[in-house]
Amino acid sequence: MGKLEQDDEKPDSYFEMTSEKSVFFSIFLDIAHEQIDRGVEVDEAVRKTADAFIKALPAITQTTVQSLHESKSTLLDALTESRRQMESEIQDKWGTAFGNYQAVAYLAYELCNKAREGYLNSLEHGGSEDLTVEMLFLLLGRACTVAEEVLCLMRGGLEDGAVARRRTLHELAVVTNLLAENSLLSLGERYQDYAVVEQYEDMKNYQENVERLGYTPFSAEDVETVREQYDEMLTKYGSTFRKPHEWARPLFTSSTEQITFVKLEKLVKLDHLRPFYRQSNHYVHAGPRAALLNVIDRDYGSFIGVGARWDVALGEIGHGSLISLLQCTSALLAYDFDAHDNPDITVGLHCMAQLVDDAGLSFSRASSRHG
Repeated sequence: MGKLEQDDEKPDSYFEMTSEKSVFFSIFLDIAHEQIDRGVEVDEAVRKTADAFIKALPAITQTTVQSLHESKSTLLDALTESRRQMESEIQDKWGTAFGNYQAVAYLAYELCNKAREGYLNSLEHGGSEDLTVEMLFLLLGRACTVAEEVLCLMRGGLEDGAVARRRTLHELAVVTNLLAENSLLSLGERYQDYAVVEQYEDMKNYQENVERLGYTPFSAEDVETVREQYDEMLTKYGSTFRKPHEWARPLFTSSTEQITFVKLEKLVKLDHLRPFYRQSNHYVHAGPRAALLNVIDRDYGSFIGVGARWDVALGEIGHGSLISLLQCTSALLAYDFDAHDNPDITVGLHCMAQLVDDAGLSFSRASSRHG
């Protein structure tokens, strides 16, 4: 009986890995060699060793996990220090741009609050409720949150995630401008009512999968309540209201034309931003283009870009996000509601526009610096 040999040119099919590449493979190899030394055929030694390894796998796993738990504090300390160094490098390059970004984002939040206070004050003094402006406040509030998420992801070196959230800001800008520019078509009410359609579809999908998830299903009473609300919406707007983007149907002359987001972009003349939107889609979905974009090329080779990186390209992401945030903010503040007697809002909006330009310049300057 011969020893197991590892030929570099023609590796044994069982042992293409070397013991240096795997701790457990090294153990596996040692056990197989012991059996072969006792006269067991190679194939039989491998089979017996594999069977023994499979039986021992739960115990091996438990022991390994326990060891990892015992050593993880050292690992976490090292990872924390590595992240600190990476974020420090990012801050050194993009810090000024980040500061300008944060100033714009905070001003948008403050302007939203100021306008909201004025609107609520008008209601207390006999003003009329306006469902469209209520929706605009909700959308701008969400835009402010998403803008903060973009900033956190940029600071953390997570470029792909920042691109994905920047995409959301563009969507919010499109919807906000559609509602603001078409208030006479009751789009605000339709937009709010369409939430019932989404809730019904969410609940139906949840109920279909709840058993496999091991979760608690909604009660029959809850399901019936949402179903009744859903039926009411279809009665109110027609059976086609269940289709995507049907809240925007009054904007289209044909009652059968399929409504797409591309068409909504064109209506508010933001379709020139579609190249950025399409690129952002790759960082949201699981298409082949997204997989290829995850390969990072460097002078010393290529690797799969998992996790945060210090060498991120943030110029368009940061500036583009602020432009979308400004589009959301200006749509609300330009809308005709009972809060426009405050000159602070007008001045604030003009200041915000200037700050967005300033931030764009700082992002551009940072992008031009190497390292």
